[in-house]
Amino acid sequence: MLSSATHRVRTGFGDSERTFKPPSVIPFQGCGQGNGAGPPIWISVSSVLITMMEAMGYGFECLSALESQLVTAQCFCFVDDTNVIEAGNRVHHSGEAICASVQDAATLWAGGIRATGGAINPKKSFWWLIDFEWDSRTGKWKFRGKKAVAPNFELQIQGLSGATEPLRRLEPDDSERTLVVMLSPLENFEAHKAQMLAKLRIGQNSFDPTCFTNMMSSPSSGRPS
Repeated sequence: MLSSATHRVRTGFGDSERTFKPPSVIPFQGCGQGNGAGPPIWISVSSVLITMMEAMGYGFECLSALESQLVTAQCFCFVDDTNVIEAGNRVHHSGEAICASVQDAATLWAGGIRATGGAINPKKSFWWLIDFEWDSRTGKWKFRGKKAVAPNFELQIQGLSGATEPLRRLEPDDSERTLVVMLSPLENFEAHKAQMLAKLRIGQNSFDPTCFTNMMSSPSSGRPS
């Protein structure tokens, strides 16, 4: 069976020497790393999950400022990263007021993932509770921090084992890596710059100039000689 087979990753440079397989008697539930059918399969699965969230009334909606057109969104998905959104449906809804619906949305999404053969990994997941308050000193809106909005609320999610676990809650200026890019609601550019500099240092230390020589010597093969 594919789910219990030993897998290799195929690239333009050939098949990987390292292999991977299920770590236990429970087989993989996905289509396999490097499977060309993976993207359309995930589109088929995720579209059903997103439709489910919309049908249950979760997500974000507002009227566009210029044309008063209704804008709605349930989540943002790219490859295997998904940002699920739950927002208040009134202008003056506070962060505290939506905690219950945020929990319900997270529970439904995690249940949908499990029903389609997957699971949420709490160690790789996190969340922000975004709310604003008026700063009379600067005349601008500013983010409310964790201590200011629902400090004792813990978002619970069903994890890999099936047990319920709390998700890490971040401050508005706390950045986390999502598909290489460090993101935060408050646009913490310093965190992304620090990550890129660290990667450059790692690349500099492991750089092997002979790989370019090998690639130039065999351009027709599509792989180093």
